[in-house]
Amino acid sequence: MPPVSIGEPRVLLDGFGMGESPRWHDGRLWFSNWGTDEIVAVDLDGNAEVMGRGGGGSGWAVNWLPDGRMLVTGSELIRVERGKRVRHADLSDILPYGCSEITIDGRGNAYVNSINFDFADFNEVIASGHAPGRGGPRGRRRTRLPERHGRDTGQHDVDRGRVVRPPADRLRHRP
Repeated sequence: MPPVSIGEPRVLLDGFGMGESPRWHDGRLWFSNWGTDEIVAVDLDGNAEVMGRGGGGSGWAVNWLPDGRMLVTGSELIRVERGKRVRHADLSDILPYGCSEITIDGRGNAYVNSINFDFADFNEVIASGHAPGRGGPRGRRRTRLPERHGRDTGQHDVDRGRVVRPPADRLRHRP
């Protein structure tokens, strides 16, 4: 495939608290604004729109199921249906501090992870280098939620490099 020219980088939007977890969806860049607890979408002309309330606090993200419904991570995994927020899955017994990042494959399986510590204890975590709880060396945990809301838990050290690549049915990790 020949190289594609994308032009010079330019600022589309600024002045927000903490933009995190960008996703391209429906012709716009969506991101989590942790500073205001808002889900924001911006188009290529810089027109921004607040799309809804976020997951609360720090460490949440959004993504979409194949049928277009949005999932929002946070203290619990929420699904947005017809403008209403409903619990998608109760993971409190395995992810007591909620879930943060989310990736969804083409079959509708949602993969979520948790930093597995309370942000209020962040200084202790930094000093020790280990988060409390089960999981990898930093306490992170991952779980897979099959499309029908079951769950397949994992206790793997998973960083934020998860991506679903074509044929959109397998989770991959960046090296």
